[in-house]
This record gives sequence, C-alpha cells and structure tokens, in this order.
Amino acid sequence: MSADFLPYINLRPLDITPAQIYLDSIEVARTVFPNFDLRPGTIEDAMFQAFAYMSALNIGAINRLPDSLMLGIGKMLGTPYADGTRATMDVQFTANSNDGATIPIGTMVAYTPISDTGELNASYVFETNEIHTINANNPGDALPTGTVACTVRDLGVMPSIPTGTILIFARTLFCHLCGQFCSGTER
Repeated sequence: MSADFLPYINLRPLDITPAQIYLDSIEVARTVFPNFDLRPGTIEDAMFQAFAYMSALNIGAINRLPDSLMLGIGKMLGTPYADGTRATMDVQFTANSNDGATIPIGTMVAYTPISDTGELNASYVFETNEIHTINANNPGDALPTGTVACTVRDLGVMPSIPTGTILIFARTLFCHLCGQFCSGTER
C-alpha cells in the first residue's frame, strides 16, 4: 500500500525561533525555581541555548510533515481526529450598474496579503455559500450592494482580514503552474 501524501496544511507560520524558546525556558525555570538566576557564559546557559536550538529544529521538522502522516501517527497514539473549522466572512459585492446583479453560489473571491517586503504571499480563496440577488435601484443613485456569507476553500491558519479590504474576484481557479490566479478583476 502506497502512502497517501495529500496536500498538507502549511504550518511554517507556527515555527518558533531558538531565541523565543530560550526566553520561554528561562521564564518557566523562574516560575518553578523562584531564585533561578541564569548567567551568560555558564554551563547552564550553554545548555539552555543548545536545548532551545535543538527544540527549534524539531519544531520546524514537525511542521513540515504531511498532515496525512501526522494523522496516521495520531491514530496510532489514539488521538481523535478533528478536521478543523473553515473560516467564514461576509463579503460585500457591488453591482456594476443600477440594474442589480445575481451572485451565484460558488463565486470565488481571493485575499492576497502583501508581506513587509512588498511580496505577495499565498492567496486565501473564499466561495459564496448561497445565491444572492442585488436589487436594482434608481439611476443616479449609488451602485447597489449586497452582502453574502463566504467560506474559505482550504483549511489552515488564516490571517485576520481587515474590514474594507478589497478582494480579487477570481473567475478561474488558482493556477498551480504560474502560482497565481490566471484571470480576475478587482471589484
């Protein structure tokens, strides 16, 4: 029987640096031993640094294991399986005319955050859960809008999406060849 390495959830954002582990270890040690005083350059300090470094390497390695492998290990240990909860949000669509519009079920919108370096990160694709009709209004009025509940397509760690963020209307699925949406327009 071959192993099933399904696409796995990217846990790299949950990696911890050795410095974080080192500082947390000192805090835990001071909680357990109130008079604990770790001085730089001592054997104890070197051991704390070595343990923190090795722990960070282990955490990084575990976060890169395919989740199907982790699921199997968890089942061997008797851990119950929980699939997780998909993120949801309300998205406001604006019709492009005063005649109104119909938003079909499964309409995809994407959120692509920009990192501090100005590079685009992974896209988070949401689908509408229901059909929604935006009612027409009088010519000359502001374009009509409608709010629809949407659910993210993939499980994983979701960033907080600020209110008022403009999403990309995705007309096609995410292209795995070029690593982005092949066509879409901003709303």
